[in-house]
Amino acid sequence: MKLGRNDLCWCGSGIKYKKCHLNRVNEDVVGMQDVINVLNIMNKRKMCLHPQPNGECDKIIQSHTVQKNGSLSKISEDGKVYYVRKDYPDLVKNEGEIGLKLVGVSSASTFFGFCKKHDQDFFLKIENKNFEKCYEDVFRLHYRSMCKQYYDKMVAIESQKEQLKMIDRGMNANLQRNVQMFLNMYIAGNEQDLIDMEFFMNEACEVYKTGAFEKYSYCVFEFLRIPSVMACSAFAMSVDAFGDVVQSTLSGVLRIVAGRLERISSPEKKFPLLCVNVFANDDKGIALFSWDKGADEVYRKCFEKLSLANSAQVTEMIVRMLCAYTDNFVVEPKWWNSLDEEGKAFFLKIAHPSFEHGSEFAYDYSRMYFGDWGLIGSSFDKN
Repeated sequence: MKLGRNDLCWCGSGIKYKKCHLNRVNEDVVGMQDVINVLNIMNKRKMCLHPQPNGECDKIIQSHTVQKNGSLSKISEDGKVYYVRKDYPDLVKNEGEIGLKLVGVSSASTFFGFCKKHDQDFFLKIENKNFEKCYEDVFRLHYRSMCKQYYDKMVAIESQKEQLKMIDRGMNANLQRNVQMFLNMYIAGNEQDLIDMEFFMNEACEVYKTGAFEKYSYCVFEFLRIPSVMACSAFAMSVDAFGDVVQSTLSGVLRIVAGRLERISSPEKKFPLLCVNVFANDDKGIALFSWDKGADEVYRKCFEKLSLANSAQVTEMIVRMLCAYTDNFVVEPKWWNSLDEEGKAFFLKIAHPSFEHGSEFAYDYSRMYFGDWGLIGSSFDKN
């Protein structure tokens, strides 16, 4: 059916056809810099995600997810570390490949997710001392991982919605529909992820309010050396370090409505998050994995298996896990430069967004690439 000028546009924007896609084919093609500008604006969105802000926020700051002085500065070279770039503009610039960018420790692994007052209030309690294997310290690190993931999802959705308004300019009608469908697919998935993240965040806020920090289980790996790769992230792990499937993360059914993808069903059971924090602890290293106790059946078994591996294997498996699952991690320049070309290529391959977690090659440990941090031991919380 042919649309009239005053009909709502086929793309689902809610705007009249004449003001949306009627003459889109005649508009100037969008340049990459235009897309980058949109993403840069969205990445500067400011909010405070403190679990109980009580309206007392002050200036929003670039909050570190990996501590600057206690961790980043210890692996920096001339005050800089490598930050792994996986976002869309960098992929385009690098012809589909990810890259490592040297950034100053003041801006590495930061996001506008806390005001200065609440960042200090919430995190100084764990950053002014060595890490302790206690439920409260674990909770604060766990919560920061969730905040970064929540912020990234929100920014991704907003930037993708802005791209919908411009990305198909100058394209013919068929390409417009394909591009709109493709972006809407990602938006639908990210919106469902955001709903799940809001659920987990609300649970964590209640834990903070009541002090019931024992809600979260954890596994800690302690190392003699400071980790060469540091991270703060949250994700639903589907395949463990041995290549074994721990849970299926496929969910829901999508349908096409007015050119848009909409979710018409979603599971009642939400995929449990695994939060990861890898950092320096004085002159040693910590890799902390934490999850809701309700997910013990999913994650505890994974790390019980990992804890039986030798030191080099544990190091290798943790680095591979960070590459495959996390977007927010930093790399020591000296360590990176020490890797041979095969090791660098392997690192970048499994860190690429297109990497399939079930790929068998990623779990072949006949060739070890990433060194040995000197495992002291591993421990779990009390059941």
